[in-house]
Amino acid sequence: MSLAGTTPRISDDWSESASLDDGTRVTLRLLKPDDKQGLLDGFARLSDASRFRRFLGSKSSLSPEELRYLTECDGVDHLAVCATVAHPGGADEGVGVARFIRVPGRPELAEAAITVVDHMQHRGLGRLLGERLVAAARERGVQSFRVMVLAGNDQARALIEEAAPVALLQPTATTSDDALTFEIALPEPAPLAAEPIWREAWRLLLGIAARAYALTVGAPPER
Repeated sequence: MSLAGTTPRISDDWSESASLDDGTRVTLRLLKPDDKQGLLDGFARLSDASRFRRFLGSKSSLSPEELRYLTECDGVDHLAVCATVAHPGGADEGVGVARFIRVPGRPELAEAAITVVDHMQHRGLGRLLGERLVAAARERGVQSFRVMVLAGNDQARALIEEAAPVALLQPTATTSDDALTFEIALPEPAPLAAEPIWREAWRLLLGIAARAYALTVGAPPER
């Protein structure tokens, strides 16, 4: 899908400094092909539980093919927003990634994923990454995100229903014995500097992947 005639606010040269709930400063930008080592380092810092929630199964490593797939995004059908923390005298540390991947044949729909390293969870980073991912997706014509939830996790399903207005939740068929799929309509883009009126509606949903619930937000297909 082309971006001809539009100028996305979240583009290759976009960078944003933000403060988390506890005052930690992070820098947000798009993930780039030369972030491969940073992504590997971040993956190594994920606990087994966080990896299970992210990939809906055990995951001990990333293959070279997976690493290329996850970092060499086209910025239109596959886009990833990353968060880094600067350390005095050292390299920036990658602490979170949010991505969407457009569903083939359905350009208005994308699967989304949010991952935050364990020691940065519960600070509002997942919510912040999710908000920027929604903005980037809407700028590119994505109207809905597909969300996968473990079928037996009633607590997580209840949190989703609480987080999103009922009118925006469209339950679809169970994808397997273990997971349910929801499609959730995205709000219209808002100025990044403005306080989104939909912040509270999305607060739990977009931050939920960074919490200790058995929930993932649509892990991308393995390549």
